[in-house]
Amino acid sequence: MKLPRVQKGIIDSTIVNIQGEEWLDSVFQRMQKDNPIIATYLLTCRKTNENGALIGLLVYRFLESQLEAEAML
Repeated sequence: MKLPRVQKGIIDSTIVNIQGEEWLDSVFQRMQKDNPIIATYLLTCRKTNENGALIGLLVYRFLESQLEAEAML
């Protein structure tokens, strides 16, 4: 299966909805459930590069949001 092509509107709306640690925890908990290997990898990255782990969570959320939007069509 191909990853979705994320539209700019998805990124814009995701950025607007980011609200601190609760948002990060929510995305990370879903990632742990759905993709535990990626979650473990990001935890490892977080020890050396906090920004890299944050970027990983954002990209994951962008892809989730795009899939959700496409499912509504």
